[in-house]
Amino acid sequence: MYVEDSKTVVIGGPIQHASGDAGHFNRHLKRLILYVATILEKASYRVLSAHIAEDFGNLALVDSAELVLRDYGWMQLCDVYIALFIKNYSQQYIRSDGTHVEIGWASAMHKPIILLGDDVPSKENSHLVRGLGAISHVRFVSIADVERDPDILLTIVQNALETVETPEE
Repeated sequence: MYVEDSKTVVIGGPIQHASGDAGHFNRHLKRLILYVATILEKASYRVLSAHIAEDFGNLALVDSAELVLRDYGWMQLCDVYIALFIKNYSQQYIRSDGTHVEIGWASAMHKPIILLGDDVPSKENSHLVRGLGAISHVRFVSIADVERDPDILLTIVQNALETVETPEE
Protein backbone atom coordinates (compact mmCIF):
# COMPACT_ATOMS: atom_id res chain seq x y z
CA MET A 1 0.00 0.00 0.00
CA TYR A 2 1.26 3.44 -0.83
CA VAL A 3 1.73 6.33 1.56
CA GLU A 4 -0.28 9.54 0.95
CA ASP A 5 2.74 11.60 -0.21
CA SER A 6 4.48 8.79 -2.10
CA LYS A 7 5.62 9.11 -5.69
CA THR A 8 3.31 7.88 -8.45
CA VAL A 9 4.30 5.49 -11.22
CA VAL A 10 2.13 4.80 -14.26
CA ILE A 11 2.59 1.41 -15.93
CA GLY A 12 1.64 1.29 -19.60
CA GLY A 13 1.72 -1.41 -22.20
CA PRO A 14 -0.40 -3.33 -24.68
CA ILE A 15 -4.04 -3.94 -23.83
CA GLN A 16 -6.13 -4.12 -27.00
CA HIS A 17 -3.71 -6.37 -28.90
CA ALA A 18 -2.69 -8.40 -25.83
CA SER A 19 -5.83 -10.52 -25.92
CA GLY A 20 -5.95 -13.62 -28.06
CA ASP A 21 -8.77 -14.80 -30.28
CA ALA A 22 -10.53 -16.34 -27.29
CA GLY A 23 -10.35 -13.01 -25.47
CA HIS A 24 -7.76 -14.22 -22.96
CA PHE A 25 -5.20 -11.61 -21.94
CA ASN A 26 -1.56 -12.56 -22.56
CA ARG A 27 -0.55 -14.43 -19.37
CA HIS A 28 3.11 -13.41 -19.53
CA LEU A 29 2.18 -9.73 -19.79
CA LYS A 30 -0.42 -9.95 -17.01
CA ARG A 31 2.07 -11.68 -14.71
CA LEU A 32 4.70 -9.05 -15.52
CA ILE A 33 2.37 -6.11 -14.85
CA LEU A 34 1.33 -7.56 -11.50
CA TYR A 35 4.96 -8.35 -10.65
CA VAL A 36 6.14 -4.80 -11.44
CA ALA A 37 3.17 -3.26 -9.62
CA THR A 38 3.86 -5.40 -6.54
CA ILE A 39 7.56 -4.46 -6.47
CA LEU A 40 6.67 -0.77 -6.64
CA GLU A 41 3.78 -0.93 -4.17
CA LYS A 42 5.91 -2.79 -1.60
CA ALA A 43 8.37 0.10 -1.88
CA SER A 44 5.48 2.53 -1.13
CA TYR A 45 5.02 3.86 -4.66
CA ARG A 46 1.50 4.62 -5.84
CA VAL A 47 0.90 2.57 -8.99
CA LEU A 48 -1.62 3.45 -11.69
CA SER A 49 -2.29 1.01 -14.51
CA ALA A 50 -5.09 0.84 -17.05
CA HIS A 51 -4.51 -2.92 -17.17
CA ILE A 52 -5.38 -3.31 -13.51
CA ALA A 53 -8.13 -0.67 -13.55
CA GLU A 54 -9.76 -2.40 -16.52
CA ASP A 55 -9.25 -5.94 -15.17
CA PHE A 56 -6.88 -6.85 -18.02
CA GLY A 57 -9.33 -6.20 -20.81
CA ASN A 58 -12.36 -7.70 -19.07
CA LEU A 59 -13.97 -4.36 -18.32
CA ALA A 60 -15.82 -3.05 -21.34
CA LEU A 61 -15.10 0.67 -21.40
CA VAL A 62 -17.40 2.32 -23.88
CA ASP A 63 -16.29 5.93 -23.97
CA SER A 64 -12.91 6.46 -25.66
CA ALA A 65 -12.80 10.13 -24.61
CA GLU A 66 -13.24 9.13 -20.97
CA LEU A 67 -10.35 6.69 -21.30
CA VAL A 68 -8.10 9.33 -22.86
CA LEU A 69 -8.96 11.87 -20.17
CA ARG A 70 -8.22 9.36 -17.41
CA ASP A 71 -4.90 8.24 -18.87
CA TYR A 72 -3.79 11.80 -19.69
CA GLY A 73 -4.68 12.85 -16.14
CA TRP A 74 -2.64 9.97 -14.77
CA MET A 75 0.30 11.04 -16.92
CA GLN A 76 0.07 14.60 -15.57
CA LEU A 77 -0.06 13.22 -12.03
CA CYS A 78 2.73 10.65 -12.27
CA ASP A 79 6.39 11.06 -11.36
CA VAL A 80 7.69 8.20 -13.55
CA TYR A 81 6.23 6.39 -16.56
CA ILE A 82 7.06 2.73 -17.23
CA ALA A 83 6.18 1.33 -20.67
CA LEU A 84 6.23 -2.42 -21.22
CA PHE A 85 7.44 -3.77 -24.56
CA ILE A 86 6.52 -7.44 -24.58
CA LYS A 87 6.82 -10.05 -27.29
CA ASN A 88 4.03 -12.50 -28.06
CA TYR A 89 4.35 -16.25 -28.47
CA SER A 90 5.61 -15.69 -32.04
CA GLN A 91 8.42 -13.50 -30.64
CA GLN A 92 7.02 -10.30 -32.17
CA TYR A 93 6.32 -7.20 -30.09
CA ILE A 94 2.67 -6.93 -29.15
CA ARG A 95 1.29 -3.88 -30.92
CA SER A 96 0.37 -1.01 -28.63
CA ASP A 97 -0.60 2.28 -30.21
CA GLY A 98 -1.73 3.65 -26.84
CA THR A 99 1.65 2.98 -25.24
CA HIS A 100 3.35 5.03 -27.94
CA VAL A 101 0.91 7.89 -27.38
CA GLU A 102 1.65 7.72 -23.64
CA ILE A 103 5.40 7.76 -24.31
CA GLY A 104 4.85 10.95 -26.31
CA TRP A 105 2.84 12.49 -23.48
CA ALA A 106 5.48 11.53 -20.90
CA SER A 107 8.24 12.96 -23.06
CA ALA A 108 6.36 16.22 -23.69
CA MET A 109 5.66 16.53 -19.95
CA HIS A 110 9.34 15.90 -19.12
CA LYS A 111 8.53 12.77 -17.11
CA PRO A 112 11.26 10.16 -16.62
CA ILE A 113 10.51 7.18 -18.86
CA ILE A 114 11.53 3.59 -18.26
CA LEU A 115 11.11 1.23 -21.20
CA LEU A 116 10.96 -2.26 -19.76
CA GLY A 117 10.90 -5.12 -22.18
CA ASP A 118 12.15 -8.10 -24.04
CA ASP A 119 15.32 -7.04 -25.82
CA VAL A 120 14.88 -3.24 -25.71
CA PRO A 121 16.05 -1.26 -27.50
CA SER A 122 16.27 -3.37 -30.62
CA LYS A 123 16.04 -2.72 -34.32
CA GLU A 124 12.42 -3.88 -34.04
CA ASN A 125 11.65 -0.70 -32.08
CA SER A 126 11.11 2.42 -34.15
CA HIS A 127 13.82 5.06 -34.51
CA LEU A 128 11.70 7.39 -32.36
CA VAL A 129 11.68 4.86 -29.52
CA ARG A 130 15.37 3.97 -29.84
CA GLY A 131 16.41 7.61 -30.06
CA LEU A 132 14.07 8.98 -27.39
CA GLY A 133 16.98 9.63 -25.06
CA ALA A 134 18.03 12.52 -27.29
CA ILE A 135 15.16 14.61 -25.91
CA SER A 136 13.94 12.79 -22.79
CA HIS A 137 15.21 11.11 -19.68
CA VAL A 138 14.73 7.50 -20.74
CA ARG A 139 16.16 4.23 -19.50
CA PHE A 140 15.92 0.87 -21.28
CA VAL A 141 15.65 -2.09 -18.91
CA SER A 142 15.57 -5.80 -19.57
CA ILE A 143 12.70 -7.78 -18.07
CA ALA A 144 15.11 -10.63 -17.45
CA ASP A 145 17.30 -8.34 -15.30
CA VAL A 146 14.32 -7.22 -13.21
CA GLU A 147 13.11 -10.79 -12.79
CA ARG A 148 16.59 -11.81 -11.59
CA ASP A 149 16.80 -8.87 -9.18
CA PRO A 150 13.69 -6.75 -8.46
CA ASP A 151 15.85 -4.16 -6.68
CA ILE A 152 17.21 -3.15 -10.11
CA LEU A 153 13.82 -1.66 -10.96
CA LEU A 154 13.62 0.22 -7.66
CA THR A 155 17.14 1.62 -8.15
CA ILE A 156 16.30 2.75 -11.69
CA VAL A 157 13.04 4.40 -10.58
CA GLN A 158 14.83 6.16 -7.71
CA ASN A 159 17.63 7.33 -10.03
CA ALA A 160 15.04 8.65 -12.49
CA LEU A 161 13.34 10.61 -9.69
CA GLU A 162 16.64 12.05 -8.48
CA THR A 163 17.57 13.13 -12.01
CA VAL A 164 14.31 15.06 -12.31
CA GLU A 165 14.52 16.53 -8.80
CA THR A 166 18.09 17.76 -9.29
CA PRO A 167 18.24 19.27 -12.79
CA GLU A 168 21.58 19.57 -14.53
CA GLU A 169 23.29 22.95 -14.39
